[in-house]
Amino acid sequence: MPILHRLTLLQKFLILGVIAVLMSALPTGLYVRGALQEIGDARHESAGAPAIIAVNQAAQWLQVHRGLSAAMLNGDEVLGARRPAVRDAMNKALAEADRQMAAAAAPAPQPPRRRPGARWSRPWRPARCPPRRPWRSTRSWWPTCCG
Repeated sequence: MPILHRLTLLQKFLILGVIAVLMSALPTGLYVRGALQEIGDARHESAGAPAIIAVNQAAQWLQVHRGLSAAMLNGDEVLGARRPAVRDAMNKALAEADRQMAAAAAPAPQPPRRRPGARWSRPWRPARCPPRRPWRSTRSWWPTCCG
């Protein structure tokens, strides 16, 4: 400890100050980096907001068209007469949504997935039971079709 006895009070406080600054620099740097990342994410989200608003508007027109089509199929001619105008508005909203998505540099739509039941297109056949083994024949959980 002879080094501490040779230092003046001012030098001792300067050393303590440097240690305190170094100890607070890492948490402050991590906090600032996280805050800047959140700001970048918020800017990215706000850039896509017009596209989402256009898609929402197109979905609303799609629902209105769906309701008018259902009414027309049920025989309501008054609502059926409004359908062409709504169809045009829906097509216009869909085109606007496509334009906004392209302007927002959104990724291209993914190809449609295979239907879940596509692999079951063959006619249904009953399952075959596995060959019977003697040690399983006395078990109560063994299926009765295999008995």
